[in-house]
Amino acid sequence: MALRQRRARCEHSAIALAHWMFTRRTRRQILQAARWIGDAGWILAHRHRRIAAANLGVIYGDRLSERRRRALIRAHFRHAARVLLDVFWFAHDGQARTADWMTIEPSMLAWLDAHPSAVIVTGHIGNWEAAGQMAVARGYPLTSVAKRIGTPDTTTTLNRYRRSLGQKIVMSEGAVRGLVRALQAKEYVALLLDQHVEPQQGGVWVNLFGLQAAVSSAAARLARKFAVPVAVCFAQALPDGRYRCRLLGVCEADADDPVPMTQQIMDLLARAIRRYPSQWLMSYKRWKRWPPGAAAGQYPFYARPWRP
Repeated sequence: MALRQRRARCEHSAIALAHWMFTRRTRRQILQAARWIGDAGWILAHRHRRIAAANLGVIYGDRLSERRRRALIRAHFRHAARVLLDVFWFAHDGQARTADWMTIEPSMLAWLDAHPSAVIVTGHIGNWEAAGQMAVARGYPLTSVAKRIGTPDTTTTLNRYRRSLGQKIVMSEGAVRGLVRALQAKEYVALLLDQHVEPQQGGVWVNLFGLQAAVSSAAARLARKFAVPVAVCFAQALPDGRYRCRLLGVCEADADDPVPMTQQIMDLLARAIRRYPSQWLMSYKRWKRWPPGAAAGQYPFYARPWRP
């Protein structure tokens, strides 16, 4: 109990400090702070650097020089820091800042206007937090799924920032009810689908950069149940501090099998990851398990066999 209390106090203090330090800074100061924090993480987070290098190895094999690989990993840490700081920065005067620093491409806007209820999918690439804020700031009703981060108080605080512009948040535990309610109300739901999900929990095996990966089939199942389309998007981070939400593609649901659509989704995300690798959360253990019969030696060092 004492340990949990100390952790809660530390997290509360860290969030309060971040809110005080970063919400009222200029955009230029936020970008500079992200570079400093990212460089510190690149130096100190040895294990995460190793995971990132292993993931780059899956994507590019031995085609990257050592210099290029190091540069991509360092840029990844800087980008991750920017995404984190922007949670706080866009929570202050969010409507004006979103209008000034975030845009949605015309093709994405046209698709949203043509489909008043739909499933929108992205991954941990670009700024996945900003993608949802762009939509609600422009009047599109959106429900997103969030996972618990740290203590319950920390999760509550972060969700308050996410809801600041009107986005609805449902927790991953028991999220289905909230997503169903949103689609029944002819609204949008947004999902992050590039994380590992055990097959026992609704994951399906798809090909990702030549290796089998278990990912959620929720988008395909919702699309089939409610007869709504699925769009895959990406909130690209631009060098000047802005974000641009891009439509990567639209997926078609299979009448009986969620795997084909899930594969389509991952193929679209993979193309964006290959083109913008430093904007992908490459220090995440993407290939946590390999399925029966897979060649274990092809998987990253952190992977373990999946047991049915």
